[in-house]
Amino acid sequence: MVRALLDDRKTQTRRILKPQPQAGTEDVLEYKENFFHPWSDTESRLLPDQNWRCPYGVPGDRLWVKESIVRGYGNDMQMSRYSADGMPTIADAWPWQRNHLASIHCPRRLSRILLEVSGVWVERLQDISEPDAAAEGVDGISSLVPTSRDAYRQLWKDLNGAGSWDSNPWVWVVSFKRVDK
Repeated sequence: MVRALLDDRKTQTRRILKPQPQAGTEDVLEYKENFFHPWSDTESRLLPDQNWRCPYGVPGDRLWVKESIVRGYGNDMQMSRYSADGMPTIADAWPWQRNHLASIHCPRRLSRILLEVSGVWVERLQDISEPDAAAEGVDGISSLVPTSRDAYRQLWKDLNGAGSWDSNPWVWVVSFKRVDK
């Protein structure tokens, strides 16, 4: 997905809302003061014990992207490059004791992609539209995967496991744009 960010094809991401709303709150979620609050369909009232603040930010927040990095290109074993596209990093030396640095361990100073949150909302996973699936940065559309939505469904299953699409969880939808540092 880093390549999709670099190509400006990815402008949205979805993450599972935790905890999931309890049964009976599926129809209406209200967004107010950077929190989502469920309403009970049965009693038409706000449920005070359930509200969620998006852990991925609110409009205007900036997010930095962690990338995996590899060491050792050519004769210079101290040179490091981003795994996504092979571009050199700004790291002068390789202080880690392994040849690959997983993205989860990427220090902020090596981040080259900065995103600004432009919108946040909650929806059911399977409610994703074709344009929103394309905004997730999926590619590989072919005769076997004819739409962006189909490609996104397959990506979701690959990342989250069997049955993850069929369970149709509530998800955070975070839209963003790349910005210069």
